[in-house]
Amino acid sequence: MRLKGILITLVVVVGLLFAVLNWQVLFTRMPVNLLLGTVQLPLGISLLVLAVALSLIFFLAALWERAGQLRQVTHQERLIDGLRERLDRKQSVELGALEGAFRDRIDALSQQIEVDSGRVEVNLQQSLSEMESRLIERMDLVQERVVLVRNELAADIGELEDRLQSEASGEAVGEDTRSA
Repeated sequence: MRLKGILITLVVVVGLLFAVLNWQVLFTRMPVNLLLGTVQLPLGISLLVLAVALSLIFFLAALWERAGQLRQVTHQERLIDGLRERLDRKQSVELGALEGAFRDRIDALSQQIEVDSGRVEVNLQQSLSEMESRLIERMDLVQERVVLVRNELAADIGELEDRLQSEASGEAVGEDTRSA
């Protein structure tokens, strides 16, 4: 855009310089054919006015086109802003839905954890009760064994006592018979 402005300014300055240098020629009257008739006019001024008029028309056309482009840009910006707002609303709705789904999943997982912990607790209690019953059975077996060993030991001791007594009484009888 800057180069374009410099070129236009340069062309205008050269044109003005040409007009100033040839001012006498511009005002010289000459016969000009206008298709309907011939008229005496200063040809240079007529061409200069025509060039300025064409330049003004092109300038206004460019200005009109630029205004149309600016209107289009403004329209596009409004559309983009509207789309951005719709996108933001949609994104917030989706984030809300995602957050809800996430919370539901967390709630489901915590309920599952509670159910699983309940099952583990029940299994643990069952295992403990089974271990306790096995331990009680083993203790009962050990106690029966202790009673059995005690009875056998008592019987063995009783036998030994009887033997000792019979040996002692046999010795005493043998001593009595030996002494007599």
